[in-house]
Amino acid sequence: MTMLASLGELLSTIWTVWAVLVFGGIAFWAWRPANRPRFERDAHIPLNDER
Repeated sequence: MTMLASLGELLSTIWTVWAVLVFGGIAFWAWRPANRPRFERDAHIPLNDER
């Protein structure tokens, strides 16, 4: 049972590191200056009265 517990801890650690890296990648992508015009355009979508 000890090996199974060790494996669970290892997988938990790997999952946490993976989740932090994915979050960091998404945050980096979102804050890139190249995306600013797109986000500015998308921010005005609810205000457009065009149909």
